[in-house]
Amino acid sequence: QNQRLLKRQWVEHQIKYTEGRGFGFFSKQDIKEDDLIIEYVGEIIDEVECTKRMQKMQAEGAQNFYFLQVRAGMVVDATHIACNARFMNHSCDPN
Repeated sequence: QNQRLLKRQWVEHQIKYTEGRGFGFFSKQDIKEDDLIIEYVGEIIDEVECTKRMQKMQAEGAQNFYFLQVRAGMVVDATHIACNARFMNHSCDPN
C-alpha cells in the first residue's frame, strides 16, 4: 500500500476554479474502492495550535481553511505546506 505513495500512484486530477466555491479538486477518472486518491500533505499540529491558527486566520478575514483532523490530538495544516489534496472535498453529486 505505501508503495503507491512512494511512487505517487494516485488518480489523475485537475484543480479547477468553481464559481462561488473557489478552487476544487476534480478527478479525471472514475475512483474505485481502495484507490489511492492523493496524499494529504501539511504541517502536523495539535488541536490547541489548530484553534489558535484558525482564530488568527478568522481575525485576518481568511475565507478558506485547510485543516484536516487525522485523530484526536493530530491535525494536518495544509495552509502553507501543501499539495493539491487541500482542494478536495466530498460531494453528494460527484463528477
